[in-house]
Amino acid sequence: MSVYGITIPGFAQMPRSLTTLLAKGEERAQALGFDAKNLLDARLAPDMHTLARQVESRALRRRKPCAG
Repeated sequence: MSVYGITIPGFAQMPRSLTTLLAKGEERAQALGFDAKNLLDARLAPDMHTLARQVESRALRRRKPCAG
């Protein structure tokens, strides 16, 4: 199996999974009656990055190895 075959399918799956999770979060926010954009600035713990920063970090980590 090639390096491409080992890495790229996993890299391609991450954005799809993340999109699904973010959509579920948005649906939940709407069901509870608050703006889903507030979740982007949320942190699970004070020393964690915001959700927006974590999503950005994940995207960059997946993109850089693919750039060659």
